[in-house]
Amino acid sequence: AKPLITRDIDAEFTSVVMVNSKIQAKQLDDLKGRSFSFGSKLSTSGHLMPRYFFEQKKIIAESYFGKVIYSGAHDMTALMVSRGEVDAGVVNASIAQTMFEDGRLQRSKVKIIWNSPQYQDYVWAVQPDMDERVRYKIRDAFLALNSETETGRQVLSNLEANYFIPVSSSDYEMLENILDNLAVSD
Repeated sequence: AKPLITRDIDAEFTSVVMVNSKIQAKQLDDLKGRSFSFGSKLSTSGHLMPRYFFEQKKIIAESYFGKVIYSGAHDMTALMVSRGEVDAGVVNASIAQTMFEDGRLQRSKVKIIWNSPQYQDYVWAVQPDMDERVRYKIRDAFLALNSETETGRQVLSNLEANYFIPVSSSDYEMLENILDNLAVSD
């Protein structure tokens, strides 16, 4: 696929590790031997990028944590941590924030002990053999969207974006390398 554009909010994604507040943990080092949940195996923010950043710190999940599970979803991981079903878990930072704001998570039950570095996430892409002129027309249509027109406001709102930015394959090289090096199959 050929990357075209991304939403403004997807250019600086982060993940967070949260722990049940009953656990005496202030940093990743305190989680050795504890139960830990990732989200979906193919989730960028709920598994792939956090695992990569952990490995940069010499933390290999399966040998470091006492038990590793995959909840299948960010909100499920957060709720499992909150209920004490697992000691800790990693979720998309914006989803964690939304869950705190809407009351599904209480700061008295979970605490954030780690924030990942920023990374690129979602991308709009096209088939690599698509005619270059068509590819640029699609890209330019997204880049032209703005809140000055009713249509622009509606499209941006529906896609939860303020604006779009152009991207290229090089913006996703780190993720591509991570996918090449991690065993993510079931």
